[in-house]
Amino acid sequence: MNSPKEKIAPHVMEWDEASRFPLELLPKLAEMGLLGVIFPEEYGGTGLGYVEYVIVIEELSRVDGFRWPIRRRPQFAVQQSHL
Repeated sequence: MNSPKEKIAPHVMEWDEASRFPLELLPKLAEMGLLGVIFPEEYGGTGLGYVEYVIVIEELSRVDGFRWPIRRRPQFAVQQSHL
């Protein structure tokens, strides 16, 4: 399976110039297990913790830092609202 870098890096400039988020990337990231990191497996997540979640965001940010800041992730916002 291709790495996120192989799927993202070739298109970064195109997406930036078009000022758009690549929705077509979401199913590919899901196949790689990179979405739903902090959600339990019984809800379709991977059941991992926040450390693993931050590692995923950091790795995605290495390829395209504009699209993946942690403050923009809906998972984080949902979890914050329950504190």
